[in-house]
Amino acid sequence: MFNLTVERAHTFYVGTNGWLVHNCPDANEVAKAVKTVWGWTGTPSYTKAQKVLTSSIHRDTLEAIGGKVPTQAEAEALAQSVGGSVVRAEFGHPPDGISTHLLDHILIELPGGRLVTINVTKVVSPYGSK
Repeated sequence: MFNLTVERAHTFYVGTNGWLVHNCPDANEVAKAVKTVWGWTGTPSYTKAQKVLTSSIHRDTLEAIGGKVPTQAEAEALAQSVGGSVVRAEFGHPPDGISTHLLDHILIELPGGRLVTINVTKVVSPYGSK
């Protein structure tokens, strides 16, 4: 094990396998990178997904983010990473039902009160539904 500090990069890849490493000025800080459908948290591809979410307008439905449909857990974590909170997670509604959301989805509230729906691969833990 090696401790090192790289002046300009916060996270970077090393080795032939491309290991993601975290530049920790505090040796007690633990890197918390998580693999997602958009790549590792903290990488440019994950940051791009965050920007797509934060640039959404009120009542948007994101059928995919960066061409990827996340799991429920990934979508919830993405929302929380930008200061949002999950209002509810629901299964898709029938075509003649109360909503146009036919696929499983979560509704999140972004800072400032904007509500955005994110389609997910599968709701495994529904909550907040009426």
